[in-house]
Amino acid sequence: VLAQALFPLLADDEDTAITEAQAAVDGFRPAYAQAWEAGILAKLGLAVAESDRTDGDMAADMDLARDLLVVMAEGAADFTLSFRRLSGLARLPDEAADRFFLDLFTDRNAASAWLARWRGRLSTDPRPDGERHAAMQAVNPVYIPRNHRVEEALAAATEGLMTPFETLLDVLSAPFEAREKYLEFENPPKPEEVVQQTFCGT
Repeated sequence: VLAQALFPLLADDEDTAITEAQAAVDGFRPAYAQAWEAGILAKLGLAVAESDRTDGDMAADMDLARDLLVVMAEGAADFTLSFRRLSGLARLPDEAADRFFLDLFTDRNAASAWLARWRGRLSTDPRPDGERHAAMQAVNPVYIPRNHRVEEALAAATEGLMTPFETLLDVLSAPFEAREKYLEFENPPKPEEVVQQTFCGT
């Protein structure tokens, strides 16, 4: 739809405009795929630019990433919390930290099996654990603007109460910094807090 709206700006002839728009769209796909792959691998703590990584290695890394997304979906694990807690496992193995991650999944066995594969992959990563941990913490936020928190702030604001909005703004001003006083803002909504439709219709 956006491309169609731009046809008059691309060319006077509609067929030419369509050709130019299609070329732009086709050029976007590989750029998007590359950016998505780099982003998801960074969230997993996997270095994309390792000089000795082959195409087969990259394909295996992407399989690892996709498999986690499947395990998360089937195990009803929260996306944001899963990646943030995973970043806490990027250092030395810690049984308590493992439980903290696995507790997010209804299917702990599947999550545990994936975790073992991920650790196996990390064993081939030349970066120090501390460096990897810091890199993962920098791309996996603690806080995101969850719908139920946004709706709560909006509802209060319409009643003239700005404190919930100001609190949420403070939380989101440093999304990668865990703060004890904002522990409740890490969590997804409880069943009764789920927002079925937001103010923008999503």
